[in-house]
Amino acid sequence: MAVALLPILLSAQPSPDPQFDALERLRADSLVPVDVHFDEGAARSLRFDLRGRGSDEVEMARNFIADYADLFLQGPPRTNEGYDAVPESHLPVRAMRDMGSEIVVEFSQTIGGLPVVGANLAVSVWPDGHLRSASGVLLPRRPLALAPWLTRQEAEDAARNALDDPQASVAGRTHRVVFDPLIFGEPSDLRLAWSVVVVTGEAARVLIDALDGRVLQIMPVGFSGTRFLDNYDLYLQDANGGNIIDTNCFNPTTLDDFVGDETGIVPAYLNDPEASRMWWEWRKTYGFFENVFGRESFDGDGEEIESYIYSLPSDPSNGYGARYLATCGFEFMPGWVSFDVAAHEFAHGVIHYSSGLIYANQSGALNESFADLMGVIADAEDWLLAEDRTSGLGAIRNIADPLNGDCGMPSSPVACGDPDHMSIYCLSDDDCNFTGDNGGVHTNSGIPNKAHYLFAEGGTHGGIPVIARNRLKMARLLYHTFQILPPGATFMDARLTERSVAMSWAQQGIYGFNNIDVCSITNAWAAVGVGPSDVNCDLVLDGTVDTDGDGHYDEADNCPTVANVIQWDWDMDGLGDACDDDDDGDTCPDSLDNCPGVYLPCTGTYVGSPDSDGDGVGNACDEDDDNDGVLDVDDNCPGDPNPDQFDGDDNGQGDACDPDHDGDGLYNDADNCTFVANADQADTDGDGIGDACDDCPDVADNLLAYTPGLPALGIDPEPYQPDSDGDGIPDACDDTAFDTLALAFDGSPYNPIAPPIRGDRSRPMHIEGPAGSTLSVPISVCGDDLATLRPGQRVELVTRGLPDSVDVTITDQIGTRVARLGPAIGGMRGLWFTVDCRNEYRLEAALVQDLTPGVDVLLDLLDTQPNAPYPWGTPGAGHPAPVAIPDFDRDLQPNALDNCPLTPNADQRDDDRDGFGNACDRCDDSAPGPCEVLFDDGFEFRP
Repeated sequence: MAVALLPILLSAQPSPDPQFDALERLRADSLVPVDVHFDEGAARSLRFDLRGRGSDEVEMARNFIADYADLFLQGPPRTNEGYDAVPESHLPVRAMRDMGSEIVVEFSQTIGGLPVVGANLAVSVWPDGHLRSASGVLLPRRPLALAPWLTRQEAEDAARNALDDPQASVAGRTHRVVFDPLIFGEPSDLRLAWSVVVVTGEAARVLIDALDGRVLQIMPVGFSGTRFLDNYDLYLQDANGGNIIDTNCFNPTTLDDFVGDETGIVPAYLNDPEASRMWWEWRKTYGFFENVFGRESFDGDGEEIESYIYSLPSDPSNGYGARYLATCGFEFMPGWVSFDVAAHEFAHGVIHYSSGLIYANQSGALNESFADLMGVIADAEDWLLAEDRTSGLGAIRNIADPLNGDCGMPSSPVACGDPDHMSIYCLSDDDCNFTGDNGGVHTNSGIPNKAHYLFAEGGTHGGIPVIARNRLKMARLLYHTFQILPPGATFMDARLTERSVAMSWAQQGIYGFNNIDVCSITNAWAAVGVGPSDVNCDLVLDGTVDTDGDGHYDEADNCPTVANVIQWDWDMDGLGDACDDDDDGDTCPDSLDNCPGVYLPCTGTYVGSPDSDGDGVGNACDEDDDNDGVLDVDDNCPGDPNPDQFDGDDNGQGDACDPDHDGDGLYNDADNCTFVANADQADTDGDGIGDACDDCPDVADNLLAYTPGLPALGIDPEPYQPDSDGDGIPDACDDTAFDTLALAFDGSPYNPIAPPIRGDRSRPMHIEGPAGSTLSVPISVCGDDLATLRPGQRVELVTRGLPDSVDVTITDQIGTRVARLGPAIGGMRGLWFTVDCRNEYRLEAALVQDLTPGVDVLLDLLDTQPNAPYPWGTPGAGHPAPVAIPDFDRDLQPNALDNCPLTPNADQRDDDRDGFGNACDRCDDSAPGPCEVLFDDGFEFRP
């Protein structure tokens, strides 16, 4: 039975500060003091302890969010427009993750049915039924027009132009999203946007404002920089000087030559130093992640490692060394093969399939840092990255000393020059002389790198001492945290999440964590300028007095004695509105003044002026009441944003504020042809689109949006009905909806209103067409009416009767190839994939040979059980043993992560939680204390 979506709580008498009220309720209900961090009014990280309400983890997490909805900005909207103008906000389950110690339920967010870029809230539910942390950020409900005024084609052209390549190709599916920089810790600016993936020299997702065509954000899709083998699957190729981008994943091209797979290398490459080294490094990398973290491949589900050597950029001045492209795989330039570089790029894949950290600014620097640290954890001989690459050119980063440590060739080293403290954080290209690095992701990664080095090895930095723990604890904490961070995470988010995880583990005795570990990770981040310290390790943060209890420490609180979670300060004088009686000095108290930044003296009983756009600025002092860029004196809808000033019925009132766009006497909300007059409202097929504007009036279709029209040419907006081949006939009534290819489900032509859906069994499908024809149809695997997938569950697609001549893949909305349909075995072909419910999935097929008169196929789209075998692949043969990861005591715990490297102890038991296993701990019968001091207890061996 499906779990209902999160209810929106309504209140007849809203509190002046419902967010603070919700925080106070949480403080009263929690069994431990609440640790909370706010940024731009959004609660981004919380630690608490509550007994959950509900029958399973999802229900408990939903009830928690509902109980404290205002804390997460999910309470009733506050706007002068009323509630009707505000689209619904829902929190579908993105994924459930079994983190070993707890189940993490991750929610994404949709507004008006559209995904919110980067929105994510992860709630931890422990086996004892308690909830102990929440991290991430969601958008509040506010007015937002959901119909785009730019067409998909116009948005794609704008995205190409933004990257200075008008002829660039577009990958994946351009789709509407909701964007707000609040997600990334910046001031809020809610926008409807088109998401376009453009492939130039790199692949980038460009967000285009759907109303005015502005570029809102450019985010790279790829990352550049740099039980053993149970499901290991390798496909190794020679790029021959090409690259993934220029060749569209080497398809179609003859550039790429087959080098080998998991079973071995073809004879022609046996003596090739790059090929043989790459083959072994991938085996070591896969084995490391599987043995240490139990992760099968970078997606956690056995995904094939598709890798290219001898790759070269089309522009030699824009080298990438090695990179992971989510849509294709991994590629390495000559001389860049090494174990730690392979582990680094593999880790980028882990991030893509878990937290999805956006590759820009601080979240991108965290992404790079995670990859760097995984590289040096795997290759644990030192704290250098890429020092052993085949070129012999030496390290590219120094984790122990990012700023002054040696990089480059050992014979002529140079200082690495990466920041190791927030005081020298690179804000722009000019700060650190980087160009095109997405806000310094490779440079600023030095800051979290240094923090994690200090946690593992200890030392004093920035005047703050950090107690050494060990690589084992650092690796566990790092791997756990970087899977659950929100996509737009900041350094502060990472610090708070790691501290919260460490505190929970110490409380539960997991992985040997204790309060010293909590103190150490706290001080490690403080040493690099992120958050306060705890020098005396009493678990009370130094200098952190919060007099008013609003989650902002006094030294950073613009009203330290008056609770003001959002920290509004209209006149930017450093004194928050909550404690500033008169921001503009006009003698009108701010409690009555909605023009606090403009001098408007009070006269009589002043009650403020109307505020049409709800921006807190009264119309009396706002020259553009709706913030649409058109001054009120020239605006045909001064109270509603409409930058194009479109007026479909020429009545002088813009459509944005005209309750009847087409003048047929029916309000827009009740009109089934909003832009075409049809007073009779005839709708033959009952699909909600009136016959007057329905291009398939006899076949039910799905209304997704309206086209913008071209006001200057008198072209009215129309319902957008999917038309895959662009022949003017919507798919719902087009016998060949895919140009020359015919597709039918259940005996009727393909109709987007009834796509394949998870739960389909033996669904009849007919496919017919000439060689070279293609199709792309959505598949529904997540939704309100579908049960939540449990950790370990996957979606399996099985066909019966589909020939191998039909190449089938599953892709997501940005074109990432998620899975490929295997060859037929007994007439059956199959694939499986792990679902991320933030994504939308499509079945893509291409006919390699003519398929006429066509074939009848039966299709299953089902859930698999956790750890169910995948029966459709052909098992590999002749696996040679992988190169061993150093493990002196042969207990399957690598030396670098073994708490007794010379004494076998596969269970890693550590009763006193001092980081040293019982098997080699002379003080395992007592808590850390005099015994440790007496014996100077330490590791037997430090690699």
